[in-house]
Amino acid sequence: MTISSAHGAAGEDRLSCSPDIEHDRTVPRQLVHRCAVSEVFLTSFASEPRVVDGVPVYTLGAQLPRAHAYYGDHRGPQAGHHDPLAVMEVARQAGIAVSHEFFGVPMDHAFLVRVFDGVAVPGPRWEAGSEPADLTVDLRVTREHVADGRRTGLDVVMDIASEGEPMMTILGSLSWMPPRAWTGMRRTVRERMGLGQRPTGVHPATPGGAAEVGREARRNVVIGAVSRSGARAEAPLVVDTTHPSLFDHPLDHVPGSLLLEAARQFAVATAGSPTRRAATLRSRFDAFVELDVATTCHARMAGSPVGSGVAGAEDAPDSVVVRVEQAGRTCAEIEVEFVPVPAEGAVRE
Repeated sequence: MTISSAHGAAGEDRLSCSPDIEHDRTVPRQLVHRCAVSEVFLTSFASEPRVVDGVPVYTLGAQLPRAHAYYGDHRGPQAGHHDPLAVMEVARQAGIAVSHEFFGVPMDHAFLVRVFDGVAVPGPRWEAGSEPADLTVDLRVTREHVADGRRTGLDVVMDIASEGEPMMTILGSLSWMPPRAWTGMRRTVRERMGLGQRPTGVHPATPGGAAEVGREARRNVVIGAVSRSGARAEAPLVVDTTHPSLFDHPLDHVPGSLLLEAARQFAVATAGSPTRRAATLRSRFDAFVELDVATTCHARMAGSPVGSGVAGAEDAPDSVVVRVEQAGRTCAEIEVEFVPVPAEGAVRE
C-alpha cells in the first residue's frame, strides 16, 4: 500500500525532499493506532525508502494544526509556539506506520515504547505562523530486535524538519507483540501487583491549577497540586480516561504521552519561568503505570531549593529529572530541559 499520490501542480506543495510527500490528506487512522481522524498528523510517506550512505531512510509527511484543544492549549512562554510533544506524537505515529508498512507488523499487534527522546533544535520554525506547519520525517533504523528468529522491535532515529529547517531529532526504541501475548503479559503484571485482570476504574486525584503548569484549560492538567520540601517536590498524577487526545481509544494502562505531559507540567511548576520554556524531553519507560493505583511524580533539584515557577528564578535548574513512581517502584524517568525565549515571548499570555 502506498499512502501518497502524484505531485500536484507547481506551487501546491513547497516541500522538495521527496516527490511522494504530500499534505492533502491524512493516512488511514488504523495505520497510526488512532480512532479519531482529527488526531492523525501523518499525511503521506514515500512508497520506498531512499538509501543514504548504505542506510535506508523512510521519509514521511505530517502536518501540525494551528489550533488543537490539547497541543495548542498553552499560556506563558509556550503560547504561540508549536508544542514539542505534538512533534513527538508525529514521531510516534511515524514509527508505528513504518513498522506496519515496511516491516510487516500485523495491524492487530500492540506496541510498547521503552525509550523516547525528543531533542529540539531552536529556531523560528517553532513559532506558529499563519498556516499549518508542514513537516517531513526522515526515519532510520539503527537496530532490529530479534527473538526466536522473529523481528520483535526497532531502534530508530528520526530527523523532523519544517520547510527544510530542522526542528527535532527523535530517538526511540519500540517493540510489538500479538494480542494473545499482550493479554497474557498484562494479566501477569497485574497479578504480581495483587490486582485483578482488568482495571476496576481510575485512582482519583484532583487537578492542580492550570496557570501553574502553563495551561489555559483545566481539563488538560494532568498533575495535582505540587508539594515541596527543600529541594524535593512531588505531585499526584491525574488520569482522565475521557480525555479525547490522551485517551483517543480505550487503554488498559496510562499511556506514555500522558506521562510525558505530566513530567513537563511538573517541571514547569517547579523550575519554569516566563523567560524560558520546556523544549527537550528524554524518557525511559521501565514498567506499566496502572490506571487504578495511585501514582506520583517526584523530583529533586540540585543546588538550590525547588523553584516556584516565577520570574527571576535565575538559579533554577536548566533541566528537571522527573520520576514517575507507583506502588514503590519507578515506572518511568523523564528529563525535561528548558530553553530561553526572546523577550517578546516572555510576556505572551
